[in-house]
Amino acid sequence: MNLDWSAEDVAFRDELRGWLHTNLAGRGMSVYAADVGDDALRDWEMTLAGAGLNAVSWPVEFGGGGFSRLRAVIFNEEYERAAAPRRLNYPALGLLGPTLMAVGTERQQQELLPRILSCEDVWCQGFSEPNAGSDLASLRTRAERDGDHYVINGQKTWCTNAGRADHVFCLVRTDPTAPKRRGISYLLIDLTLDGVEVRPIKQINGASEFAEIFFTDVRVPVECRIGEENDGWRVARTTLGIERDASRYPAMYYERILAESVAILESQQEALEPDQAVAIARMQAAIDCFRLNYYASATSERPSSRRLDAIAKLCRSELQTQIYELGMRGLGDDLELGAPALPDGVGRDWHVRYWHARASHIYAGTNQIQRTIIGERLLALPREPPLEARSNG
Repeated sequence: MNLDWSAEDVAFRDELRGWLHTNLAGRGMSVYAADVGDDALRDWEMTLAGAGLNAVSWPVEFGGGGFSRLRAVIFNEEYERAAAPRRLNYPALGLLGPTLMAVGTERQQQELLPRILSCEDVWCQGFSEPNAGSDLASLRTRAERDGDHYVINGQKTWCTNAGRADHVFCLVRTDPTAPKRRGISYLLIDLTLDGVEVRPIKQINGASEFAEIFFTDVRVPVECRIGEENDGWRVARTTLGIERDASRYPAMYYERILAESVAILESQQEALEPDQAVAIARMQAAIDCFRLNYYASATSERPSSRRLDAIAKLCRSELQTQIYELGMRGLGDDLELGAPALPDGVGRDWHVRYWHARASHIYAGTNQIQRTIIGERLLALPREPPLEARSNG
């Protein structure tokens, strides 16, 4: 495998780096999403769109940039290097849009994809429920068919971006008598409909990146379903597979937070301890391996590249937790996140970000579930026996 970039790719990277520097200058936009208002984010989206950079990995026929996977990786790396803000419509750009391209009807594609790109519709994801998180197929939100509508009752929780969204892509149970993975449908729901209530979840840092969504007799047209009725689990697996795509997660993010973690340590002590230096070296090596993995995934169309995606999901969740733990040891019990001894921005909300990083062990499938998937589906190892058989053995 040759990982050398072509001269054209290098030129593209340099041009993109310059464009980001020029167009972010003077905006006062922070990498922290909570610091940037909706109007500023919409303006930034239109700036990206004007340069053909608002959906670089989408095919041209769907309004995207049509970039190769490698060019999309380069964009993600440079966007992260520039500390540009989180995208306003990122759940739709990264998850719903590609899902619609894969399994949506032509009408859904023509009507919804342009509205995602323009941010006319801003989306959040409604999969998890209070008793259906890692065991997603246990969800209980009901959708009962009433003519050409579904009547929705239930609750979703930990809905990222719900505070800014006006739509949610959602899993609901349409056949309570079917096996739990076969009675689910995938619906697109307007959050402004009667009977919908969005309740922000207040976090420890005062922000509300997540929300609960309650549905009480909400009527949703049947045409808002993606895929066939009771076939939503297959559609959801498409979405989750996209979420695990290794090329979507730039190694530059881990380099940036590792440098921040090192700065925290250096601000609190005269020199790094030997064990800290070893840990930092190992983390940098892991970042380099991660970068090679997603470059390989981005330049390969072979089925084996999906194996890299599954493994990368495990690696990145554990890597970022290790990096934040390193910085936590430097901060100790100092809850003044932004102490004067630290450089500007370094260590800000570090404790909060540490706990947020722990969530990566759960979303897109827990790490335990990922290990089972890798073993059984990718490596063809014997299936794990049912829990009852293990407890009786």
